[in-house]
Amino acid sequence: MPSLNASDVFMFIMASPWRQIPDPVGWRNPDTLACLGLVHGPSSDPSAPIPVGLKRQESIAISNFIDACIAIPEDERQAFIVSGGTHQTARDDYKKWFRHHVSKKLNFVIDSALKEADKWPPQLLAEQEEDEWCGLLPVEAAPIVGPAIFGEVVMNGSRVLTRVLPSIITILSHTNRRHRKLYDKAEQSLLGHKGEKGIVAQLKEAVDVLESSDTVDLPAIRAATKLLVDCRKYTLWRPSVNDSLAETDALLQGIVEAAGTLMIPPTRPTRKADTGEKVQAARARGKAKKLPTAQLADEREVAATIDMLVDHFNESPEGPVTDSAVVDDSIVWDKVSDEAGDLGVEKFSGHTEDHLHTLLDFPAGRPVTWSKFRDADQTISAWNSDDAERYEKGGEGMKPVALMWHQLVGVASIVDKSFLPEGSDRTGDNAVPGVLLADAVGVGKTAQVMAYITFIRSLWACETKNEGAGRPPIVKDKPSFMGRGPVPNDPHLIIVPNSLVEQWIRELYAFNRKGSLDVFRLPVSANDVARFFLQEDSPWKKSKHEPINRVIISSDSTFCTLAAARWQNTAALKGKAPDAPRVAKVGAGARIFSIFDIDFSVTVIDEIHGFRGRSSRGFVGGNEIRRRSRQIIGVSATPYLNQPQSAAQ
Repeated sequence: MPSLNASDVFMFIMASPWRQIPDPVGWRNPDTLACLGLVHGPSSDPSAPIPVGLKRQESIAISNFIDACIAIPEDERQAFIVSGGTHQTARDDYKKWFRHHVSKKLNFVIDSALKEADKWPPQLLAEQEEDEWCGLLPVEAAPIVGPAIFGEVVMNGSRVLTRVLPSIITILSHTNRRHRKLYDKAEQSLLGHKGEKGIVAQLKEAVDVLESSDTVDLPAIRAATKLLVDCRKYTLWRPSVNDSLAETDALLQGIVEAAGTLMIPPTRPTRKADTGEKVQAARARGKAKKLPTAQLADEREVAATIDMLVDHFNESPEGPVTDSAVVDDSIVWDKVSDEAGDLGVEKFSGHTEDHLHTLLDFPAGRPVTWSKFRDADQTISAWNSDDAERYEKGGEGMKPVALMWHQLVGVASIVDKSFLPEGSDRTGDNAVPGVLLADAVGVGKTAQVMAYITFIRSLWACETKNEGAGRPPIVKDKPSFMGRGPVPNDPHLIIVPNSLVEQWIRELYAFNRKGSLDVFRLPVSANDVARFFLQEDSPWKKSKHEPINRVIISSDSTFCTLAAARWQNTAALKGKAPDAPRVAKVGAGARIFSIFDIDFSVTVIDEIHGFRGRSSRGFVGGNEIRRRSRQIIGVSATPYLNQPQSAAQ
């Protein structure tokens, strides 16, 4: 049977009534489908839900194929599945569906079960002194994986049924080959293959360049950092390289600290006894390095390079490592979307564009403080152009600025959920205010966030400068922002990935009229952040705008560094919820004035899925900054990554 395709063996197991129990066939057993993360199986009922990845007719045809498989005697069933009988088209549809959808769920369940049992190959590799392949034998893995995949339909008490065991072993033989390919790929990528240099050799060359001089250039730092990032996907399969990578981490850490940024990088699992001493020596060498004066003049390049380094240190040293590490969103998203509908926008989905314009007081589909046009060249805006009139009247190469209908629905929904009765269960110190904006890539989440912030800014002006007259209809009878009174005169914080900082700044300038707000990029180091907020001659102190009309852009790496300096992210919670307040650190570094000492009207965390993990710096920092924020918005096109708990984290 090892020569059989995994899809054929899977169908055999799922279409066989192994036990005398209700719903003995996997395809018809809700518990088995749930084990696999399948909300719905194929059905011949034309009114039944359609599984993700299938069309109605494909679902019906596959369901009829399943029925035919069930009707065949057990000793002939596998051969019938392989041949397809009179169901050739349905069999082809099933195999395509299995390849593109079901196999991802299957691999995820298998790997998760092995991890939970501490039998996943990278876990076994970590226990060895050398990186010798150590895949678990299928016969050993069957009792672990069988019930995790198929549930009770294949179990006899605590044992896998003897009749189904060979088929499960076949599935696991495919898994073993998949893991071995990942192991071999890691070896070839890290150590080289067919005369090509591996990442480790390339990294050594980059480090030699950095070590060869008392001064370093920015491209050399970026090259070394990129190679370290490239290593992440492979180190679990080749853990012995962590000793040399730990030294390089330490060298770059020292360079970051020399630039004024406090770093506490994650610890790599190393094997050699002398690695600790080498790490300390490398860190000291890095701290002694200097950036050339000529390059220091370009502050943005320096900031981008330091951000890149800090971003590397804030990531786990072991990145995605399997083809099932990032699960098809449909594993959990299908169930959520089926049960919860559209999660909050249905209230306004029946409104026309014109009605939404009126509700939000967005004449012509945009806030009154936005530019009417934007340049087709995204690097140019009214803020850096000599011809400001074009952004009011248009012209060649100009595009009108207006929110699309679905974006107006999104903004209206966020606004509606931001004005709550005083004392509601979503207000107060212990509440969890916030909105998750989880539209797909390219739908315009950035525009919705900027429109929402502009709405809040305009409402503050209405409340404080016009005694509430002209309040937008959508909040006419809702005076309490997040259940805590009027809109506060506090600035806004937007936390974004390093690679998106410049894009967000460009978009803020492109949408907002010149001079309507101040946009600040948060400095990188903790000391510079303190000076930015407190020093009398700083841009922040010199701003003529009210705080409500100031927007701070922070890279997520800078934010995570500041969070790590202030909060004990690994302190035991002792049974408390993951978002319970964390203990502040002691010492001079923790007492430096920071963003955690400022109140914000709206805080936005872009790509918030990167902050998952209850002990991660992003998760801890995000929870602490929400206590200083009246409203917080998470933005992500992929809110579910590895498991359903991702949404809660």
